[in-house]
Amino acid sequence: MRAKIAILVLILLVQTLSFANAGPTDDVSWSKDHNEMISTSPLILEDSIVVKTTDGLIAYSHSGVEQWKWNPSQTLLFEISPLYHHEPTNLIVTGWTDGQVTAHRSENGELAWAISTDSPMWGITGRIHESQGTIVIPVETGLLWINPNDGSITREFTFPDNVTGYRHGATSIVTDDNVWYVVGDEIGRIHRIDVNESTIIAQYNSSRIRDSIHVLDVQQGRYIVASIGIEANASGLHILDDSGPISSVSLTGSVGTISVQNSSVIVGDANGLHLFECEVNCSLMDHHEGLGSITGEIGIHEVNG
Repeated sequence: MRAKIAILVLILLVQTLSFANAGPTDDVSWSKDHNEMISTSPLILEDSIVVKTTDGLIAYSHSGVEQWKWNPSQTLLFEISPLYHHEPTNLIVTGWTDGQVTAHRSENGELAWAISTDSPMWGITGRIHESQGTIVIPVETGLLWINPNDGSITREFTFPDNVTGYRHGATSIVTDDNVWYVVGDEIGRIHRIDVNESTIIAQYNSSRIRDSIHVLDVQQGRYIVASIGIEANASGLHILDDSGPISSVSLTGSVGTISVQNSSVIVGDANGLHLFECEVNCSLMDHHEGLGSITGEIGIHEVNG
């Protein structure tokens, strides 16, 4: 895993959600070799590309020229919490395995603010997002809501029963008169967090929720999430709503983060890459085997032209 990893800036010619057109072309503009692990996707901004490694952050221009570098005070571990760009403040926010959350000015990497969180085992490994003017951080013990201007904590949620989360991320659902959040934990529970209370709306036994819960159908209130089974053949892709589980299909081994576009769902597992169409149930539309185990981030990118 610590062998050199090349960062490739690729020209993608994807116009539709199609496996036949979803791969990179051979048009490599430039590449950079790193001796550190790169375990999350680069962040592509208007005038730079920011990469997260075990040694910190490094930014390149679109032509491959290094712009700035930021190194933490200590060597970190397997860093998989994605980079998040907060557009109103132009800050790059990310979490680290030591429990730190750092916010950097995108033009020079300067540290704008940082906070420390509880890190019993693996620190911050999930996806950060913005909701209602705050940044929602998936810390190991639950969730934090952060003021993006100064890093102050405005709200907290702790998983009950001293349970932790790994690679989890909250999803916010906003209606005319309410906002709530859904998030999974390491014993397969799905939590709904309202303004004044939280409830467990589903539990997938002998499983871990290691991804964000995705909104599948806003009008019908349906979500979709992948679980990783404690046993190799117990993983799955699940549709649920606020009343509980609706349907499931089986996956194998470790599962990557899923990508959802309308009713199309792409997911990787130990058997390769799969495309499902999901409404109330999921139907397999296409799959590619022989790719090895796919456990990382999957993204859908639309390019005009």
